[in-house]
Amino acid sequence: MNDTLIDDNVLSDYRLELIARFGQATFHSWMSDIDLVKGDDTQVEVSTGSLFRRETLVQRFKPGMHEAWNGRFGRTSKFVISVRPSAPGAGRRDNGAVMERNRAGQQNSRAGQQYNAAAFKARSSGDKKTVVRL
Repeated sequence: MNDTLIDDNVLSDYRLELIARFGQATFHSWMSDIDLVKGDDTQVEVSTGSLFRRETLVQRFKPGMHEAWNGRFGRTSKFVISVRPSAPGAGRRDNGAVMERNRAGQQNSRAGQQYNAAAFKARSSGDKKTVVRL
């Protein structure tokens, strides 16, 4: 096989093989966004949209995914799962929101730690009338 044979039909056939091997639920949870990057006599490369999904595919499904390819399209010695590069600027807004939530959580955590330390100090001194205010 050469790179020119990578088309929508090949991808569709491969996805059907994955569904047959792993089942509908697993396919839709972990493999539904895969794209075919490269396929020739020596190597197949598929890509996914996130690093988390890629890591899960590599750890849990890579041997079976490779076997599904080999069974349908012929033997290849190398099977690679990569992460698709995102479009410029994609996800920046989400990353900013996550960073803001983390920053707010850290501030709340610090305030909680200060409150806990003051409350512990008041309790351990035996002073039951101490009101802790921050």
